Amino acid sequence: MDAGRGAVPMVLLGERGSESGAAGTDHVSVANVAGAAEATAHLLARGRRRPAFLGAQPDAPPGTALLRQRGFERALDEAGLPSRPGWLLATPHYTRRAGADAVEAVLARLGEVDAVVCGNDDLALGVMHAFRRNGVRVPDDVAVVGWDNTEAGRYAAPTLSTVAPDLDALAVLAVDRLIARVQGDTSAAEHHTIAHRLLVRESSDVRG
Repeated sequence: MDAGRGAVPMVLLGERGSESGAAGTDHVSVANVAGAAEATAHLLARGRRRPAFLGAQPDAPPGTALLRQRGFERALDEAGLPSRPGWLLATPHYTRRAGADAVEAVLARLGEVDAVVCGNDDLALGVMHAFRRNGVRVPDDVAVVGWDNTEAGRYAAPTLSTVAPDLDALAVLAVDRLIARVQGDTSAAEHHTIAHRLLVRESSDVRG
């Protein structure tokens, strides 16, 4: 095995903060940029023209937050719409409370937004909770999309539109690569990006 991989066979799972990844190590990851771009394009196709992104983490190392923000910005660029820095909403954590707190902090100017792309389902559930408390209708006033296809999102009211990564494929690919390395495969390291689906549910399904 090469020096990057070391003596112990390993496969890295999760996010790629850069295009180079970890040299010499097999890696299986989620299509963060593509998934966020698809979620944003879905909202634009529904007639939304003033989307926000919730989940920016400008002070964190490159990773999930930055990649999903890039996907959001890519979709806006491809649609010829400006990315508005004031609506890249930062949050220190990807939790329901953080999502609700972020919405509460911008209620005074919420009329400027007609959709929110959230970094994960927990943020989105917090957002919808805060909207409900403040009389904002989802999706009539503001559409919401999350990420992860959690069980809570499937039973939310309204049900949550979400990006669903193929986690079964992630597990299979990772185990296959690890077994191959244990059995002596010394070929060049591989990177795999798993498939995803956009599941359109009630939180984004009213046409603008």
